Amino acid sequence: MSRIRRPALMAGLALTAFAIAACAPPAPPAMPSLGQGVLRVGSEISPGVYSSPADGHADYAARLDGNQDIISNQYADRVLIEVKPTDTYVELDGTFVGYQPRPITPPPAGGIDVDGTWVVNTEVTPGTYRLLPTDGSAYWARLGDANGDNILANDYQNGQTYITVQPGDFAVELSGRLMPA
Repeated sequence: MSRIRRPALMAGLALTAFAIAACAPPAPPAMPSLGQGVLRVGSEISPGVYSSPADGHADYAARLDGNQDIISNQYADRVLIEVKPTDTYVELDGTFVGYQPRPITPPPAGGIDVDGTWVVNTEVTPGTYRLLPTDGSAYWARLGDANGDNILANDYQNGQTYITVQPGDFAVELSGRLMPA
């Protein structure tokens, strides 16, 4: 009866694990999450576009001037914020990372619950969609920028409404259940 020595067995297991790891595709790099609170633009956060994950928990972001007065802000399940070089501070409450696209169109036949801001031509395909109320109301806005400073058109309804997303829109803010038209 042969006995396998423990060091030889361990070396074999380590070599097998190494061989498996060498054949597996590399994992995508983890995107670091930004800190929460008030961050100084330029030293603690760089200008750019950041997003929260649309994970069912509301997040908050605000662009602030030198007096920490609000330039623009958003509170939603999915927040998209463009930090500009002229901003002095940014206030974040939630999980934010560098912008990562999350396509939501075409919506499935049963629709998809949406609450937040979505980039056109990357996450939302231009076209006409039906928006059903959740929590009693539905809201949409076509935006010319990431921060909602340039609202091109919007509508708030207690019943269903329709939105026609244009190819030239930067983003859309949606709250409700997005359905095929």
